[in-house]
Amino acid sequence: MIGGRLGSLLVERGLVSVADLRQCYLMQVIGGGGGLDTLLMERELVTEGRLIQIVSEASGYPAMPEDLLDQANPKTAKLVPWALAGRLHLAPVHADAEHLFLIVSPAADQVAVE
Repeated sequence: MIGGRLGSLLVERGLVSVADLRQCYLMQVIGGGGGLDTLLMERELVTEGRLIQIVSEASGYPAMPEDLLDQANPKTAKLVPWALAGRLHLAPVHADAEHLFLIVSPAADQVAVE
């Protein structure tokens, strides 16, 4: 789970104060959940672009290029069996001759995905 690492990086970089981060965590608990990333953007504490960079660093996965979703092909989804994709918390979105590009959930097991 990247929530703790994400929060630490945001505070270390001076992008969010400890008080703001604590407030977001409290809102997660009181509000019945919700992602830290969503709360940070809703409260306009971090821009989407900066948040993408930090989430990428916290997760250890590279950020997906914005135009890659435009290239998504439904046939690509068939490259990974549905049950496996669900278990690993990922979805294939694009493939070329050498690479399979995936959207990976923060809940993904990084070792299993690799």
